[in-house]
Amino acid sequence: MTKRKTIYLDEWTKVKPYEIKRRYGIDKLSNKDLDLIIELERQNKINIRRYSTGIEIESTSYVGIIKLSEFQIIITPKIPKIQLARMISFSFGLNNIKYLEEETNITAKEGLISEIMALLYIKEVEKLILKGLSQRYREKEEVLSFCRGTIVFNKLARKSSLGLTLPCRYQELTLDIPENIIILASLKELIKRVNTLSLKRKINILIEKLSLKVSHEPLSRILLNKVKQEGDRLTSHYATVIQLTEMIINMSDFSLTSGINKYTSFLLDMNLLFERFLYQYFIKGTDSNINIEYQSSLNNRYISKNSGEHRLMPDYLFCRDKELIAIADAKYKDYDNKSISSADLYQLTVYGIANQQNISTVYLFYPSGEEYTEKENKDICPPPIRLDI
Repeated sequence: MTKRKTIYLDEWTKVKPYEIKRRYGIDKLSNKDLDLIIELERQNKINIRRYSTGIEIESTSYVGIIKLSEFQIIITPKIPKIQLARMISFSFGLNNIKYLEEETNITAKEGLISEIMALLYIKEVEKLILKGLSQRYREKEEVLSFCRGTIVFNKLARKSSLGLTLPCRYQELTLDIPENIIILASLKELIKRVNTLSLKRKINILIEKLSLKVSHEPLSRILLNKVKQEGDRLTSHYATVIQLTEMIINMSDFSLTSGINKYTSFLLDMNLLFERFLYQYFIKGTDSNINIEYQSSLNNRYISKNSGEHRLMPDYLFCRDKELIAIADAKYKDYDNKSISSADLYQLTVYGIANQQNISTVYLFYPSGEEYTEKENKDICPPPIRLDI
């Protein structure tokens, strides 16, 4: 089997047909991939256009890997990988993770996002195992040669033979609980996504530790919901790893398949990561008497022509003593190369006039294109922000 060709591009960039043909020798798409590409474009994850001269690929805010039947596309963020790992860590409260340079110095052209997510997940699972995986009592029925728990008399009455065994029902302390099951499922999903041998070995070690005592189930939202429903104070220390698991599920779009080999995408929306990063940044940088609400709706409603009644939902609401004092929105766009769009300005204007507190100023936050230097700041988080509110 020949190695699948890989097309590399950064976020928010476009690769013309002549470049793709010259660099990679690719000038057409397989018909098997059309449904996948249509769905990716519908979700605004990537745009792949077909012309008589070849194909054009334009990336959006999504970064990661898309596997097609004959080639794959790897989209990398403009932020350096060590900073991206720290950004994800900061955004999701993984502040105790210690990044070793040799571990984060992974091959940028081999998936990057999947490698970083695997590294973060390995670190959290190792911490859980070191602390001790949680167990719960589970009811179990079994035919035994001795009495354990309670005898199931209705089954005993139906026995056709007079053997020396008893149907018993008892409580067993087990590691086979949803929290551990979803960790195993996530590790098995991640190992398919990484190419770095050292990461594969670490994931395999963790899979082997869990496999003998934990059920094998596919990673899914149904399993995630079960974990959230059954979680209790005894598994509260799983919160971070469950949060990362949900992120992995969101990145693994299981509905996107192509061809008989079920090639899939593994994509992270940098726009959502940027929003989450800013939320944590605001929490750490604003005054303690200011409460920050993330993606909460304004009290006012509006009526659209086609889809009924809605509430406006800015990215951030700043409140003092339960009174709204400022509104902010985040846009992950390349503003160094183009001006703020009229649509963004219109959205901010609507936020300003549609609230009941007469907010006169609405803030817009977007990433800067200035070069980040490790010497200037060893932390991904910039100095605390001081909003004029």
